[in-house]
Amino acid sequence: MPIRAILSKRKKKDLKETIKVYQKLHSISFNWTAKLGTQLYFLMGSRYNELEADKYGTRLAAEAGRCPLCRSQILEASREYN
Repeated sequence: MPIRAILSKRKKKDLKETIKVYQKLHSISFNWTAKLGTQLYFLMGSRYNELEADKYGTRLAAEAGRCPLCRSQILEASREYN
């Protein structure tokens, strides 16, 4: 077998191995990025929901005649209710 053919086969084999490595790296990085994006999306959504709940709770406390800034009173009242 000529040397040129042997080198050509080696280059093809090396190229295939390199492509496999890049595919694995791409898969890992894509999966990590997708997971991170999902977590950030839900984290931001939960923070928004928590802020909305705080606004609603503060308004209800004020309507009930309690000091909306006195969280300890609100928490104590909720403990007594539950």
